[in-house]
Amino acid sequence: MYCTNCGKQIPDGANFCVNCGTPVLSEEPAAAKPVFQQQTQQIYQQPAHAVRSTAASNQVSQQPYATAYAASANKKVTSRWPASTGIMGVLYFIFTLASLVPYFFYYVEVIESPLAFLNVYRIIHILLVIAVPILFFVHTKKAAFVTAIPMFIMLVMDLISFFGNVRYYYSDILLREIAMILPYFILVVLYVIQMFVRSRSAAMPVVYLIIAILYILASLVLRLIGFRGMLYSDSYFAIGNLITWFAGIFAYIAYIIAMFSSRKR
Repeated sequence: MYCTNCGKQIPDGANFCVNCGTPVLSEEPAAAKPVFQQQTQQIYQQPAHAVRSTAASNQVSQQPYATAYAASANKKVTSRWPASTGIMGVLYFIFTLASLVPYFFYYVEVIESPLAFLNVYRIIHILLVIAVPILFFVHTKKAAFVTAIPMFIMLVMDLISFFGNVRYYYSDILLREIAMILPYFILVVLYVIQMFVRSRSAAMPVVYLIIAILYILASLVLRLIGFRGMLYSDSYFAIGNLITWFAGIFAYIAYIIAMFSSRKR
């Protein structure tokens, strides 16, 4: 052993250089080294290709778990409609049932025939009203078009009623009925197209939103025009029509939410 300072030979076992007094540095035994230092030395002593293969194997082993977690999280978030659509559907159902109460009293007190209240048209209407919140709550976006079933059938029923009574309409009533049916027909068509196409663009949902707002406002104006005169001659129908208008607002809110939620992410 030689001194690192002066270069003179040092006897074995000496702690200091006999010539210049420089302390002698001795290596620590391998057992005294910390464990993490030994592991670090082992890693650096491995060949480069072994380190790369170890890292790659760890990444591959973790990849299936990460992919499965991401898929399950994405499915949980996007597979169903927002709960707000079902809530709006329930409110639509409640207000629609409330609107039937004035009509029922009309048949009881004016016509004096309660059984005439439950005609085929009204029974179908009630069943469709019940179907709206149920369809929004239970179905997934993979079968999004099923929520259009009540809307489509109601449109068909309105068209049958319109063409069946068109010969009895005066010009102003005819224009009012057309003004009520035509925007509703456009909304049904837009909704069905969006449910089948499911475009990433927000253009069609925005158009649907604008038309729905205009339709709600226009229907309110038309109802208020005839509300005063109907209130004196047929107050039950006037109140029922007004409650029906409020019920329709919740239905359109539900369909608007569904339109925006149906876009592919």
